[in-house]
This record gives sequence, C-alpha cells and structure tokens, in this order.
Amino acid sequence: MGTKVTKLVRLGKIGALEDAKKPIFIEVTEVDCVRGERFAPDQCVLAKATNRSVPNAIKSIVYECGAYAATYNPKTKKDKTLRWIPSAEARKAIATFDETGKFPPGRYRLDAPTGSNTLKAIRERSRNRRGRHQPGNTKIKRRPVDIETHRHAKRKGRRARLQVALAY
Repeated sequence: MGTKVTKLVRLGKIGALEDAKKPIFIEVTEVDCVRGERFAPDQCVLAKATNRSVPNAIKSIVYECGAYAATYNPKTKKDKTLRWIPSAEARKAIATFDETGKFPPGRYRLDAPTGSNTLKAIRERSRNRRGRHQPGNTKIKRRPVDIETHRHAKRKGRRARLQVALAY
C-alpha cells in the first residue's frame, strides 16, 4: 500500500486511513467528464464525482485498485480517510479514461473492502512477509553459503555457482 495516500497520512496532511463500512454509488455527470484530467488520481473524473458525493469530503483520490476520500467531521473536529474498492465497471472506466481521455457518464459503485482486502488483513500479511516488507532496518539479506564450510562463498566460477545453487 505504498501510495500517495499513505504518504499523506504519514505526513499528517489528511486523517487516519480506515476502511469504509458500506458501499457507495457515485453519479458521474457530463461536467465531471469534461473537467477530469488524465493520469492524475486526485483530478480524475471519478475523484471529482466522489468528492462531490461523499459528505464532508475534503479531497478524493481514485486509483484502479482503490478509492480514498479524506473527510472532516465538524462535530468531533477530526479528519479521517475512508477507503473503497472500485467495482469492475469503475476500474474499466478509469483505465479507458487514462488511455483515451473519454469517461462514460453514469452511476458507478465503490465497494467497501471485505475479507483479505481490509486494511487489517493487508497489514497482517505484510507483517508476516520476510525481506522488504519488514519494518525499519531489519531486512533479511541473503548471501550465498558454501556447503562444505558453511561460510559465505568467496569462490568464483562454475563450481561455486553450482554449490550456491544446491544450497537453496
């Protein structure tokens, strides 16, 4: 989830990221289609329509894989960023818009994340993965190991490559 949205949350420019509880329907008008910009997730046709449709929305960012709306609640005076998953029809329309610049007006559905698409499940998977998904400076670095001495191989050539290949 290394998107522009997570960076904005980390910098404190928008509220904490959380999954939406219910799906929403976004009505895209002709005006949105004219004003939308290609290759700009925050100026996309669907982003402009989402910004208009979601109550108290400050900013909307829509990708093919996720839609985000930063909202402000005047009662609690807190920001939060809601996350949806675009339906197949919406994903196809976004891809077509980026390629051709044409977006068909209509009604599009943004689904609430469920199951393995929730932020909780994604964070749990990332925590369990090895290598580049580990936090901080604890990345695992694999080095070739010599089978005979169990030390890191410093030999060059065909025999060393064969021993390294057999070690894994």
